[in-house]
Amino acid sequence: MSEEQVRPTGRRRAAPAQPGRRRIDPAIVAAVVLPLLVALAVAAVRVGAPQPPATAPTAEARTASTLVCPSAGVLAGTDEPDTVVPTDGVVRVGTGPDADGDVTASPLDTPAAAEDLEDAADVALDAGGAAAVDSGAAVVVRGSGGAAPGLAAARFDASGGIGTTCRTPDVGGWFVGLGAGGERSSVLELTNPDPGSAVARLSLYDESGPVDAPEIRSLVVGTGETRRLDLAELVPTLGDLAVHVDVTRGRLGIAALQTMQPLDGSRGGTTWAPLVAEPTTEATILGLPGDGATVRTLLVANPGDAPTRIDVDVLGTSGPVRPTSLADGLVVAPGAVATLDLTDVLGEALAEGGGGASGVRVTSGTAVVASLRSGAGAAEVGSVTTAPVPTDVASGALTGVLPDGAGARRLVLDSRAPGEVAVPVVARSASGDVLLEQDVTLGAGAATALDLPEGTARVDVAPTDPRVDVRAALVTGAGSRASVLALVPTITTDLVPTARRAWQ
Repeated sequence: MSEEQVRPTGRRRAAPAQPGRRRIDPAIVAAVVLPLLVALAVAAVRVGAPQPPATAPTAEARTASTLVCPSAGVLAGTDEPDTVVPTDGVVRVGTGPDADGDVTASPLDTPAAAEDLEDAADVALDAGGAAAVDSGAAVVVRGSGGAAPGLAAARFDASGGIGTTCRTPDVGGWFVGLGAGGERSSVLELTNPDPGSAVARLSLYDESGPVDAPEIRSLVVGTGETRRLDLAELVPTLGDLAVHVDVTRGRLGIAALQTMQPLDGSRGGTTWAPLVAEPTTEATILGLPGDGATVRTLLVANPGDAPTRIDVDVLGTSGPVRPTSLADGLVVAPGAVATLDLTDVLGEALAEGGGGASGVRVTSGTAVVASLRSGAGAAEVGSVTTAPVPTDVASGALTGVLPDGAGARRLVLDSRAPGEVAVPVVARSASGDVLLEQDVTLGAGAATALDLPEGTARVDVAPTDPRVDVRAALVTGAGSRASVLALVPTITTDLVPTARRAWQ
């Protein structure tokens, strides 16, 4: 037998793999190639298929609303302002004319109320009317079902005179002109109406720029909790402060009560500072209580990092007018607060025809925060920076709730329309009866004031054209019992996007 014929027993050796050749794994084909082929086939089928038409959002009635009313006021100088709950005060609550749901109020005056916000008292209301909730504590007002659209409320002190508008809890806000010592001091109040903790970050500014206050830079507010901060204790200063509350988690009801105590020993008083939603390049400030001799001070905060110039126009029946004495405007340094005396300018305008001014408009090159202070001492009142009727909803209005009892009740209106517009105004009593229904005619960019009937508890301003930018405020009382209340947007129906499948 030859050597070639001799073969060892066992397994045969595999032939060595030739370089450059690789076998294709069938698993790779199944996992990668086949899905890709399927996707290409689907795309090929859909090429040229018509796209589904765009569908407009649908209007649905709002079914839930929440408002936060601040407490009746903790005076500055209290040893523990975050634990003191006032006992006297009243919250006026109003609903729309078609309300058929429930309204509840939760005074946050006990630990039990803070732990269980759902354990709230029912508020008996006539449709379109208003009712009172007696409590000095911070109050959370909720409307459900048919009572949610048009829900509005306002807080008043024990006398029922000095007041402020209750607002939807928000993610931030600004105050300009707060005091922290001397003749004017302030208590900032933060209320959390929702389950879970909220976190707020505070930034402060004065005439020189940002104020370093690390102890109040970040605050945690628990469910149903109200935190009160006495600025005179935390950042004592003699000048005017601007405060920015930035809610980084959750949302909060935000308010500030100011205490004026003149150093000459004359009578002091308290008032709520007007809340400004956010910096803007154009602000409309309405409501001028008092007469031509009343001291008026414009306060402006510039949160930007560069100087900015502001211009001031007086709003009246003939439209915005820029007085020659204000031709140079006011330059505000970056991160600082500046003031401008408007006493003479507004005094002259008010003397024209007995009511030639209803407010001012502030314009600037960059976004600023502006506020107007009227009076001094016990008679000090803050005008309000107004908001328009929202245009991103199906329907809404501007609504205000007034205090009970007799006294001056004046509605101030301002139009931004380029031409003449008619603005529908409806005033109702506490029982919901219509006391006034009138179309108020406003000229191009003009402002005017309308005296409301005695007994008016609620007023609604609802432009028929949502594109018309109308602003409004309420001036109630007189002298040391005067207040300027913001009319805030109340939404009746929301625009809800329509969902559809990507492929039809």
